[in-house]
Amino acid sequence: MSQNKLIYRGGGYSRCLVALIDTHAHLSRWDVYGHVDELINEARREGLLAIINVTMRLSEVRNALSLVSRYGGGFVYTALGYDYGGFDVRGGSGDHEGD
Repeated sequence: MSQNKLIYRGGGYSRCLVALIDTHAHLSRWDVYGHVDELINEARREGLLAIINVTMRLSEVRNALSLVSRYGGGFVYTALGYDYGGFDVRGGSGDHEGD
């Protein structure tokens, strides 16, 4: 991690003594992926150093790998995971988009 990094923040450049990494994002989810470019651009503007995207469904893997390819150069990384029980906070189950 580079100390005193020059970052762009809200219309100008400033020095940053702390660099942050989002270690648990769900950018490849079907309900987030449609506006992921906006989210990533905002994260960069705010000075985030990197994002680790985490999958929960097999259907998210293609999106996750696409993000790594599109935002290569070390900004988006991915951890391929799978929720075996099909847990969904909205009460859905299985590996279906929109459950």
